[in-house]
Order: sequence, then C-alpha cells, then structure tokens
Amino acid sequence: VSADLTDIQALHGSVEKINHQINEIDVVVHVAGGGLGLRNPLIKSDDFIKLFMLNFVAASEINRLIVPEMIERKRGNIVHVASVSSTEATGSVGYNTTKAALAAYVRSLGNELAGFPADSVGFVLDPHLCSLEMLDKFQLPLCQPSGFFFGKGGSTFFKYLKGG
Repeated sequence: VSADLTDIQALHGSVEKINHQINEIDVVVHVAGGGLGLRNPLIKSDDFIKLFMLNFVAASEINRLIVPEMIERKRGNIVHVASVSSTEATGSVGYNTTKAALAAYVRSLGNELAGFPADSVGFVLDPHLCSLEMLDKFQLPLCQPSGFFFGKGGSTFFKYLKGG
C-alpha cells in the first residue's frame, strides 16, 4: 500500500486499507522523510509546512491511528528511524528542524507509553548515537559503529527482531 505522506486523507485511507488487509498491525517502522530539495535557510512557510507534514505529522498521525489498538491488545512496537540532523546541523534548516521535532515527539511519546504494558514500545533508532557496547549487548547489526537510543521496553523489540 502506498500513500502520499503529505496528504492526511490519503494517509488515513492507506492505514484503513492495511488494517483491513492484515487485521492487526503489530509493528510500525517509521523511515519516511526527506528535505524535498528545500535548502533555503530562510524557508517559506508553505515549504516548511510540506517538510513538517512529511517528517513529523505523517508519523504522529499513523501512531494516532494505530497505537490505541496496540494498547488495547497489550502488544505492539513502534520504531522511528531518526536522523543525525535531529541534533546536528547536517541538513537544511527545514529538515534539521522537522527531524528535531520528531525526536522530541518520540521521546515524549515513549515516556507516555512507558506506563502501558511492556510490549507497547516507542523509541528512536538513531545511527549516530549508537555505542558498540549496546550493539554487543543486543547482538544486532543495526548500524555501523555508532549506536542507538531507546526508551523503556525497547529490549522487547530487539528480541522480536532476533526472533526471540
């Protein structure tokens, strides 16, 4: 199923279609995003809104539609693949800003979901924050020598990835 992530109605239709096809969504991996070629540091508001829709709103809306069912079933995993641009000025002003907003959202969401059953997980997988110690601990080749950050319950997802 494909959708224009900057179109909320199309996004809703795609999530509904997926729910109908597979009945229960157990894992959501957010990997979408981009700078859309918008490099002007004094970005126009219309362009900023496009970037915000793609890099932040789409993920939060998918979570809003899917996470309540995960909580009700007492199982599910949410993964947000982050960008070094969320903490370092490596991309355009618009891209950096929207990725920083996503990182803050995921940290806050993780804190909120921590009160639900352990299998309900929200975290950021951020390749530039990886540590070799953490990679060894979970024995996962998730990223090149760097690391990841995860919130409470993250180990459940790692067990799931390893088939455990």
